[in-house]
Amino acid sequence: MSTNPFRIDKYELQQSLGKNNITEVWKAFDNQAHRYVAIKLFHAQLNADPDIVTRFQNEAQTIISLRHPNIAPC
Repeated sequence: MSTNPFRIDKYELQQSLGKNNITEVWKAFDNQAHRYVAIKLFHAQLNADPDIVTRFQNEAQTIISLRHPNIAPC
């Protein structure tokens, strides 16, 4: 797993946490909110696949709706 930091918008991606055949999850630092977050990225070749994009959007909506004291608000 890579540990070389790079930036996407306001996020500094610091460490790859895991990956599968569709996505890769990174530990990142949000420079505006001054907190660590997890960022999930599609592998570049899958960005144009509408089924994958729909699945990811559904997953994101589910995650946004979660409420628990140990989950930081979006």
